[in-house]
Amino acid sequence: MIPLDSPDAVAEVLARQEEILQRQLSLLQTTIADLAALRQEVMAMQTVDFEKYAAIITNLQIKNKDYWLIKYMDDATLDQFKYHMDVEEAKLITADYNALMARATALSRSGTDPTGDAGQAFAAEFWDMTQRFTRGDPQMLRKLIEMGGMMESGQVAGPADFDPAVFAGASAFIGMALDHYLGKLGIDPFGEKKEEV
Repeated sequence: MIPLDSPDAVAEVLARQEEILQRQLSLLQTTIADLAALRQEVMAMQTVDFEKYAAIITNLQIKNKDYWLIKYMDDATLDQFKYHMDVEEAKLITADYNALMARATALSRSGTDPTGDAGQAFAAEFWDMTQRFTRGDPQMLRKLIEMGGMMESGQVAGPADFDPAVFAGASAFIGMALDHYLGKLGIDPFGEKKEEV
């Protein structure tokens, strides 16, 4: 027990309590925001599907900005993503993905050449993250590309802060950078290594 025999000691205890309450308040605000996002997804789905609800909650908790895509997944795709990795690994990959998408947006907006040094360094990192996420499974990669196409075209309704045009710009940069990168390495992302000619 800390003796409270001076104003400084009392002020120190109050400051610690204030810090604890600020952390708790921050957690509550995050929880409220997550609940609001889940409620929005439930209403957008217009069906009761607790498996998708659980997947949305998990993705909100790991800060996956694309949590809202879950409502568009069929059961087989959801199972493939859900049982593919543990939560800690998913957190790391999600953080990498979010950072890489922000970088792709910045590189695209700045007019960076996707086939230049910066574009190719980016492509190497993006391909590494993609391989970790899909575990090299071409079917999962196809599903990711399919969902990306739906996001680019605006076929899917995202949250208010999702801009399909910004996503399309980043996606175009990623596509050109990866095509060049994988072509140089002779890799067909949907199959085996290409033979040297």
